[in-house]
Amino acid sequence: MTSQNIPGVAVLTSSGYKQQPISPIISWSGLLNLVLAPFGRLSFDMAAITAAICTSEEAHQDPDKRYLAGIATGVFNIIAGAAVASLMAAFPAALISALAGLAMLGTIGASLLVASQQSQ
Repeated sequence: MTSQNIPGVAVLTSSGYKQQPISPIISWSGLLNLVLAPFGRLSFDMAAITAAICTSEEAHQDPDKRYLAGIATGVFNIIAGAAVASLMAAFPAALISALAGLAMLGTIGASLLVASQQSQ
């Protein structure tokens, strides 16, 4: 949560939203994370990159209407997430495991490189 919430607060502040109730936002997102984590939900937070996009002038010229970009982003994420989940459910479990293993090769290689450099 910290890696997204602190930059998210910085983005809001730098975008001119100085009077944000940060403590309740952090508290509610933490509570939602605590309740929903056992059901597989990863995290609720102020996604810094999304916040930067949704609070910029490109989202809307009027700062009071920029919330529409956040709503549109949320709807898109729900639709895209459902589409990806449906696609993954159609694949055999062995293929999903193989894709996950391939996705980890870069991380494993980098970790082995760092570990071997530190032991010398």
